[in-house]
Amino acid sequence: MAICAVIDNPGQTREQADEVMKALRATGPLPPTGATHVLGGEFQGGWRVVSIWDSEESMERFFSTRLPAAFREVGLAPERLSRATFEVYMQGVAEHAGAAQSN
Repeated sequence: MAICAVIDNPGQTREQADEVMKALRATGPLPPTGATHVLGGEFQGGWRVVSIWDSEESMERFFSTRLPAAFREVGLAPERLSRATFEVYMQGVAEHAGAAQSN
């Protein structure tokens, strides 16, 4: 069963998100093992990341080890993160915008 996680970090900037990604790259693969999709962007004065995971175990392993360590390494408090999760019922992927299409 796939799991979707929606993470919000109030006040986090794009630059801080880049620093977190750099710290994460130094500790393992990105997307993390078990994550099939990871999207992030500015949202209501902070940063939001939406990720799809192959299992709750994979997701929890990342959120309890690599992510908090990366946050602390760049001087952010992982305790400020809010997380909502749900079981994925539907998933669809459209062709990428601007991609060449055959007739």
